Amino acid sequence: MSLYQKMVTTTLFPLHEKLKGHNTQSVHKALECSQWLSPPEIASLQIAKLRQFLTRIGVTVPYYQRLFEQLNFDVSTIQSVADLDALPLLDKDRISKELDEKLRATSWWGVDIGDP
Repeated sequence: MSLYQKMVTTTLFPLHEKLKGHNTQSVHKALECSQWLSPPEIASLQIAKLRQFLTRIGVTVPYYQRLFEQLNFDVSTIQSVADLDALPLLDKDRISKELDEKLRATSWWGVDIGDP
């Protein structure tokens, strides 16, 4: 490995990633480790990541905050993807109802794309 390559891989690239708020290197390491997992271990990891995702949206997305509360949906009880059947599908009508309650972002620019 040349001095330039070493400097880029050990200093410049990590610094660039940190400044941009990216975690490419940690994701890469995790993927390298997970490729050798057994199918049951992969399924377990997938469920853990699904719970993590649903927890995040349940806290940060008002629609899902209300939905989870209305349905008494507890993210921590998820054991498989089939448990998502308790949630309604997010279709165009449901999205329209949610958007009717809020100002559409496209209206800020005087342009409204989509259905009225």
